[in-house]
Amino acid sequence: MDSELRVQVQGGIARLTLDRPHKRNSMTPAMRSAFTQHLNEWAADPSVRLLLLEGAGPDFCAGSDMSLAGQQSARERLAMFTTLARFPKPVVASVQGACIGAAVAMVACCDAVLASPSAFFSVPEVRLGFPPGALAPLLLRGLGERGYRRYVLSGERFDARTAQALGLVHEVCEDLGGRTAEVCAEFLRAAPGAAAAAKKVAGDDVASAVEALIEAEAALLQTEDAREGLAAARERRRPSWDR
Repeated sequence: MDSELRVQVQGGIARLTLDRPHKRNSMTPAMRSAFTQHLNEWAADPSVRLLLLEGAGPDFCAGSDMSLAGQQSARERLAMFTTLARFPKPVVASVQGACIGAAVAMVACCDAVLASPSAFFSVPEVRLGFPPGALAPLLLRGLGERGYRRYVLSGERFDARTAQALGLVHEVCEDLGGRTAEVCAEFLRAAPGAAAAAKKVAGDDVASAVEALIEAEAALLQTEDAREGLAAARERRRPSWDR
């Protein structure tokens, strides 16, 4: 498994920690593949009753590592999200610092999202020259239509309280670790089979919506705007339309 993911299974909880703090836990192709493999294993493991997602260091996740864009097919890259959306057990996300781009779609797949007051969110794809593509159904579900129109179309940053008002975040917690432990304990009180049956309706619908858009995803990175936006990001300059 990829060394930039840490995993621990204890007391019915599978704790998966994104562990690439020097890159703000941005996701590499290897991390996404390992993430998907862990989820498939835990879905079939009756000793795992809950998944907890965390980020090491000051940030949760800065999305995909754009310097490695193109190293996976759209289907391979998006498998992580459809697998997470369909994961049959409760998923809790504990978010601090940056939660950007694909990480916002990741937490939109979760059943409970807790955030520290320092957490901030953004979906900056349009500022890089391409729309969120197949992740749009997840973002629409997580942000609601009004939040999607405001923050996905502008790419602007919003804080934890705004994310809570939109419904993406359930609670903003001063003691993030302590409150996360309490919420995990609440989920473990549910009968596993009943929780899985209750979750299946929402998970299948949104995963199917993502899969329906996967074939169109690759073309989005081939437009002139996308090429210029990605080049500007690599060169740490403003793109041609923002000068």
